[in-house]
This record gives sequence, structure tokens and C-alpha cells, in this order.
Amino acid sequence: MFPFTLMRRGDNTDVGLDGFRMPANALWKPAQMNVEADVFFAHIQSFLQKSVDGKTDGEKEISACDFMVYSCVSEKLNQWLFNAENVYELQLKNRSLLFSFYNDRQSFLSPKLVVYPDASVGLLMLPVSLKEPRVDMKMLMDFNYHVQKLAKQEKLIVLTGPERAVAGRQKFDAALGESFYLADLVDYLLKSLNDAYPWQLFTPRRCHVFSYFNVCQEEVERAEAVEWKDDLLRIARCQNSDYQVMPQDDAVKQTFRNVYIAVNVEGGAMMTMGNLQFYQEFMTNNLVQRYLWLYVLVFIQRYSLINMARGIGAIDNDGDRKNIVSLKRLRSLSDHLTRIKVNSYFSDVSDYTQHNEFYHFCCERLGVVRLLADVEQKMQTLDDCLRQKVEQRNEFMQLMLTIFVIFLTLFSGINDGLQLSDRDFFSFVGGEISLWVGRLLFACGIAAVLLIVLRRKK
Repeated sequence: MFPFTLMRRGDNTDVGLDGFRMPANALWKPAQMNVEADVFFAHIQSFLQKSVDGKTDGEKEISACDFMVYSCVSEKLNQWLFNAENVYELQLKNRSLLFSFYNDRQSFLSPKLVVYPDASVGLLMLPVSLKEPRVDMKMLMDFNYHVQKLAKQEKLIVLTGPERAVAGRQKFDAALGESFYLADLVDYLLKSLNDAYPWQLFTPRRCHVFSYFNVCQEEVERAEAVEWKDDLLRIARCQNSDYQVMPQDDAVKQTFRNVYIAVNVEGGAMMTMGNLQFYQEFMTNNLVQRYLWLYVLVFIQRYSLINMARGIGAIDNDGDRKNIVSLKRLRSLSDHLTRIKVNSYFSDVSDYTQHNEFYHFCCERLGVVRLLADVEQKMQTLDDCLRQKVEQRNEFMQLMLTIFVIFLTLFSGINDGLQLSDRDFFSFVGGEISLWVGRLLFACGIAAVLLIVLRRKK
């Protein structure tokens, strides 16, 4: 999983992409999938189903608060790169691991692009399957540990593939070639967004890995409980056996006797115990139709809040001239946060206990609850600060206006005094009254200004 932030061309500060449209030349088109009925609450199922109804931008009214899920529609990529028969090699120091891409377009077991315009975030998902004869937990640890390091991993090399992929592969040599870095693949898949919506990975040096695997009950019973639970944590954290993990009671969730879940900011893992048939049925039905939906939902919540915090940090609260503009931007962020909370945050998601437990566990382990509280607190603090500065600026402007009126009154009074001193009624003083009238009015004005300033300071 590769979370990224989207920006409108020419604006890299505000959050929210009202009127988002996927560029016409993009490799992605709206996905057409089905959300399993009677699993989630009706309003949540409707919210999710709307994101995968397969309708194009012109066929439906798109709201910024909706999720948008896209599938890769490039026939060249689907026949060559994402062909399930093509096997890739991830080269390690002492050995290599073989894997291939899933490409079931009717489910999450295929490359997917998720965009959430209201939060200006997106998520690129590339599901893969290890192609080793026997996959154990140590092998999965090594794979996760190396594949998540975008800046340090070796190249991925195509080993085998159908004959139809050979001709198509040569056309991609300039862009990717027969061997490429995973970071280059991400750039290639998202490059069509750059013209209208420049993007940037939240974590350019690593990706988030969610793993699902199955083990035999006898294998777990033979191993010590501490040992395999530590390995489960390592898989979720994308760490290998060199890391001495500390046991944490709240780091592993057990929803059933044979279902274990571990979630961390580096990645997540779901382990089941059963035979091959159970593994295949669980992955096709439970994982893809239920748990992955919830995980993606919570994952996007996390990065929506992180991006919201970035937007708050970009607001300038220095400089009197910018305070009013900053306050308007903060109110815009507050409106977006309200819409995000209303449309995509839920206390419960289902009438099934295991789904609610999984959702709550993911929210807690991915820091959604803490991030939401932090963003709301920062918004309130910044709002109070900006309001205070705007009020101080308004008071200062009122003071300047008052001083201007006083001096205007003084000028008018002095002018009137000079005119009166020229009349016969005041001629007995030899015209000296004009000087005294001016002095008196000026002294009164100075006294009034000093009185106003002293009262403002209090």
C-alpha cells in the first residue's frame, strides 16, 4: 500500500479537491465491484458501493466526500506487468523470493487506486502472492522487510511469462524495462495524475504492507506461543528475525479461536489456522469482501488526518495582514474535517461482533483516535490564536480611526477659531484669541488621545 497526498496544480497548501476528475489519459478507470450485502450497516454499504459502481465521472454526480476506487484498464499492463502468470524475483543478499501480482479486477485482489478528494489523499494498492513451494512465517518476514524499503531494495526481475507478454514487454522498456525498482513502478502508475493533481508519497522511503497467511494448527501447536506471536508482530511491522520485539498484550487481536490480527503503522497481518480449503474460502469471502474494506477505510482515515495536520501546520499565524486570510483557511479545513467525520467515521460498522472488533482494533492501532483528537485540539488552539489577533487588529484599527476623528475635529476647531478671531466681536483682543483657541483645542486633543491609549492598555 502506497498512501499519497494530492494537490491541485498551483496550490500545495489547502486540503480538499472539490470537483476532482480522473485525467482522461490516466491508466485508471472507475472500478466495478460488489460490496457484500447484509454485512455492513445499510448507510455504510451504500457509501462503499457508490465508490465501486463502475460509473464514469460523466455518468454520476461525484461528491468530494465520497471514496473513488479505480482499476487499471491498460491492456498492455494487464497482459504484461500484472499478468498473474508472470513471476518476479525479489533479490536478497543470500537468496531470492519469487512472487507475482494478483489481477482479479472484480475485487481488491488486483491493482487498485483509491482517491478521497475531501481529504486530498490517495492510496495505491498492489496485491502480490509469494510463489515459493512452501511459504512459512520466516519467509514472509524477510519478504515484508525487504519489499517495504523503497529506497534500498534490489530490482524486481521478470523470470517467466506467457508468450503474449514478450511483445508487449518490449514497448515498456523505456519506462520500466524487464527489471525495475518498485518506486519506479509507483511513479509510472501515478504519472498521469501529475498534470492536474501533483502527488507525493507520505513515506517516500517505504510502503505499508498488509499480509494474510494461513498456518496449520499442528504447526502452531508445536511452536511456543511466544515465538509465533513474536513472528506475527514482526510480519506486521515489516521486521525480520534480527529484531527482538517486545511482547505486547494489546498488539495482537484474536477475533476467533483460529483468527489472529496484528496491526501497526508499518503494516498489518492476519493469520488463520486451517486447511487449504479454509484458507482459500477465507481469503475470497471474509478477507476480500469484509476485512479489506474495513482496513482500507481506517487506513485512509489515518492519512486524511495526517494530511489535515499538514494543512493546519501550513497556515501562517504570523503577520497582521495574513490573520484574516489564515482564519478563512482554517474555517475551510474545519468544514472539510466535519464532512470527513460525518461521511467516513463510524462508531460501529456492522451487526457482527468480529467486524466491529476488527474496525475498532485498527482504529486504535493506526492511531486514528489520537490523530483525530490532536487535529481537533490544534484547530481549536489555532482558531483561538487567530481570533485573538484579528480582534486585536480590529481594536487597533478602531483606535486609529478614533485618533483620526479627533485630529479632524481639532483641525476643524482651529479653523473655526481662526475664522471667529477675524470678526469684530473679537477685535478687542487684537486677534490673540485665535492663538489661545488653537492651543486650547490642541491640548484637549492630546489629552483625549492619551486617555484613549491608556484605557486600551488596561
